[in-house]
Amino acid sequence: MKTQIPQDADTATRDFGKRLLDELDIEFGKRAPDMNAQNNLLLAAPDGSIWAVTVDNTGTLATTKVYG
Repeated sequence: MKTQIPQDADTATRDFGKRLLDELDIEFGKRAPDMNAQNNLLLAAPDGSIWAVTVDNTGTLATTKVYG
């Protein structure tokens, strides 16, 4: 998110605005989608088997045994 404080704002307003925008950038950055997302997630079951978890376009999860 790129936002600018108006140049004609007084110093206190500019400083406050900058601090606020910096904090918002940090928080939004924590919540942004991971652009390095994978198309599956591997999980290990207690018995040692490995399962792939995938999601379709409707958000439905599916599991597939890949080992064990």
